[in-house]
Amino acid sequence: MSVGLNTVGRIMQEHAIRPWYCKPFRRPRRDKDRQNVKPNDLDRAFQPGMPNRAWLSDITEFRTFEGKLYLSVVEDLGTRRVLGWAMSNRMRAELVEESLQMAIKLWGKPVKVLFHSDQGSQFRSELIRHSLRDYGADQSMSRRANCWDNAPMESFFATLKREMYWNRSWTRQRLRTEIFEFIEVYYNRQRLHSTLGYQIPVGFEKKAILKDPLS
Repeated sequence: MSVGLNTVGRIMQEHAIRPWYCKPFRRPRRDKDRQNVKPNDLDRAFQPGMPNRAWLSDITEFRTFEGKLYLSVVEDLGTRRVLGWAMSNRMRAELVEESLQMAIKLWGKPVKVLFHSDQGSQFRSELIRHSLRDYGADQSMSRRANCWDNAPMESFFATLKREMYWNRSWTRQRLRTEIFEFIEVYYNRQRLHSTLGYQIPVGFEKKAILKDPLS
């Protein structure tokens, strides 16, 4: 039996039935979204090489029984070593600043280092812009909504979640501990990277420094 749309509409109206539909999300465009956006000076030059030439940064989100946990990371593009990281229950510019400060304690001020990220508000914030300027770093940003412009950073997060996070239940404290161990014990010092010719980041970094001590 076929029924016309008008008949269906009349019956639904008589019984006060409203159709369910998914309204597409449209993010309102705001002028301030474009403020302080930097050009993509990195331009996908992702080849490994000397350390301390370009640093990549991004933030990712994890879910736990107690709520969300955010991880900010600073990675050396040349060696794929995670130089700095920080975790927080909130995704603020201070989270990025904390990971940046950790990287600086390890490597020193990033003078003439290209600091690349997406266009997130944390990276466009006054705090991060002024910190990078004061340290002598140049800021670069991916094109809008283009994750491929920061592909090595996305790859790191994908590896972390695939090898450690997925299919497990977490509290925030347990997750913090496991992330620390994954980065500092495993990823930087044990995991072989195909991009580095199947070397570990710390080992690749040492060899690069020996080739050019002034790096």
